[in-house]
Amino acid sequence: MPFITAKKNTLLAPLPHQPHLQKLNQLAKVYEGGILGVIKVSTVNSQLAEIILAGPYTWHDHYPTIETGVKRYINPISWDIPEDAWEQQPVSALAPASTPSQPETPSAPLLPPEVAQLNHFYEGCQRKLPDGRIQAYPDPRAGSGGLPVTIGWGSTYYKNGSAIQMGDIITQAEADDLYDYICHKDFWLKLQSTIPYWDDMTDLQRAALTSFAYNNGADFYGSPNHRTITRNLKDKDWQAVPGTLMMYRNPSENVEVGLGRRRYAEAKVWCGEAPTTACAAAAQEIQTAQDCEPIEQRLKTNPPRVVGFEPTITVSQPTPSAGPRQANIIAGMKGPKSHPDAHGFKPGDYHLVANDAVGKIKCYDYSGTLMWELTCLCRGQFEDNYFGRHGDTPAGLYKCGQIYRDYEQAGESSAYTRDRMSYGWYSLDLVELENQEANLGRAGIMLHGGGSGCGWPGAWAPKQALFSTLGCIRMHNQDLRDKVVPLYDQPGATLFVSVYQ
Repeated sequence: MPFITAKKNTLLAPLPHQPHLQKLNQLAKVYEGGILGVIKVSTVNSQLAEIILAGPYTWHDHYPTIETGVKRYINPISWDIPEDAWEQQPVSALAPASTPSQPETPSAPLLPPEVAQLNHFYEGCQRKLPDGRIQAYPDPRAGSGGLPVTIGWGSTYYKNGSAIQMGDIITQAEADDLYDYICHKDFWLKLQSTIPYWDDMTDLQRAALTSFAYNNGADFYGSPNHRTITRNLKDKDWQAVPGTLMMYRNPSENVEVGLGRRRYAEAKVWCGEAPTTACAAAAQEIQTAQDCEPIEQRLKTNPPRVVGFEPTITVSQPTPSAGPRQANIIAGMKGPKSHPDAHGFKPGDYHLVANDAVGKIKCYDYSGTLMWELTCLCRGQFEDNYFGRHGDTPAGLYKCGQIYRDYEQAGESSAYTRDRMSYGWYSLDLVELENQEANLGRAGIMLHGGGSGCGWPGAWAPKQALFSTLGCIRMHNQDLRDKVVPLYDQPGATLFVSVYQ
């Protein structure tokens, strides 16, 4: 029996379209690192696969178990899928087809030209022959089994629905036409039906979102990993979109430069710049990963003018001082109403700034100097916002109160207790400074490690997987021990915590 492993938090959907719009009690969450036994995995299209479960799956007591043999739909990009899990094709997809599939005659373009101008700069048209024609090639990803077979601009099927086969050869005009058809069918039409105010946008803005969707999935709007840009588009906060786009570049990974350039180009196109000049400028301005963060902050604190749109919100301008003092507003996000300065912030104190959209927490000293940046999670289990019970960590300003030092009592080889599995090595009470908990009927927010979803002894591991809490901030056990607790223990020091949602 093959097993598939989730590479990030994801969903099992009962229907093959718009999983974020399906009923919550019909969806099942699978957290990063989750393993499922499957009977088989079948390709539906480039962003969708059908699985048949080889055993029952229960993700929470409140929702029904998914039984053995039930079909569900996944995004294969979010999973490590071994070769033997894929359903074998009747004819090997890696051998030349005896009768190659024939593409249809090119037709009039369905999309504005700006879409292809932006997408093609970053996607590339692969496997060109000396005579200029284009041949099919197998999926190069490890564990894919070479499927789906791809041609041209990443196309995996023809207009008639037949799959691309090894041995197929098409012309450049046919590749361009096929891209136009598939991008319109699988991306443009989905965005048109889900993105608010789509008809109010310019072709450049729609091209920017289509490029983003081509890279992040056509169903990004409303998905748990894209809540900030979803909020921007839902509220028609179009000035916040450029800075928000820059957040989705996989910081600290080896793809950050490439994705940073693409996000920056999309931001420029969103604001009205032509794709060719936007792509060239992005490549020139972003040479290293370190170039991305200042651009993101500039776009957020001083948003560029969006052509044809007059802002309806006031965004603060940056001040000369460094660190988080320079702005209490991150465009497109909810955060504290005040700075620690208003609550007795003094030399020797520290300011931790948690950004749920990117899953990072930064530490600044009193002068505003960045001391470190680490991974965190400010997520609840049952809500995609911080208003509901057990929802995300309420946005606002806190300070650290009492600390609980289980690690110092038990060491790395602790015996199991329910509290130690739930809270990990250290847990710190967070004291609200803006009534952000009380106003929402919430209480008991903490900063801690552990995680029941890790099981035991997984929750006690130094760098345990981060699962959602009931609304607290969760960090890796070792990061609390090595980075947070030493600051807390400094004589006279107070740790302030700002949470942005």
